[in-house]
Amino acid sequence: MTKPNMTYADVTSRQPKQTGINSEGAYPVNQNKTNTCENVNNYKLEEMMLQLMTRMDTILNLLTSLVNSREQLIADTKAYFEGLTTTHIIPSLYELIFKRISDDALYTENDMHKYKSMLLVTNAHKHKYHSQGRLLSNREYKYKHVIAPLMLNTFKKQKKKSGKGLPHAMTLNDNAINYVH
Repeated sequence: MTKPNMTYADVTSRQPKQTGINSEGAYPVNQNKTNTCENVNNYKLEEMMLQLMTRMDTILNLLTSLVNSREQLIADTKAYFEGLTTTHIIPSLYELIFKRISDDALYTENDMHKYKSMLLVTNAHKHKYHSQGRLLSNREYKYKHVIAPLMLNTFKKQKKKSGKGLPHAMTLNDNAINYVH
C-alpha cells in the first residue's frame, strides 16, 4: 500500500527496475522516465519501425537514422523526414529506397538513375560502405532485379587482349598424323 501523499514518481522509483520487453511484448520498458506524451510517441515510432523493418529495405540505412535526425543528405539534395513520412521524395523513388520488394509499375527510368546515383554517392552497395570495397551481393529480390542490373552497366570490366594466340603448329589441319614407334 502506498501513502496518500506519495506521488506516482515516488511509487515507481521504489519498484525494481525492469529491462527488456514489457508485458505486451511490443516495445522496451523504460522505468527511468516518466510517462509523457513524448515517450509514448517514441514508443509508437519504435513499434512502427519494428513492424516496418520486415517489409522495408535498409540498404541505405535511413530507417535507423529517422529517429536520430530529421535531415538526411541523399545524393546532392536534402530530404527531410517527419516521423516515417517523407516530404521531398516522390512515391516512386520512395519505393526504390525503402521497400524490399518494390512495385515495378511505380518507378521510371529516371527514378532508377536517381537511385543509382544515391547508391554511388553513399557506397551503400559496397562492402563496409567503402568506395574501393567489393560489391555486396545476395539472393534478395531487390538485389537481383534492381541493384545488380544497375551496377552491371557501371562496373563492367573491359576485356584486355594479350598474347599472340596459338602457335601455328598447334592449329587444326587436315594433314595425316605420322606416328613414330
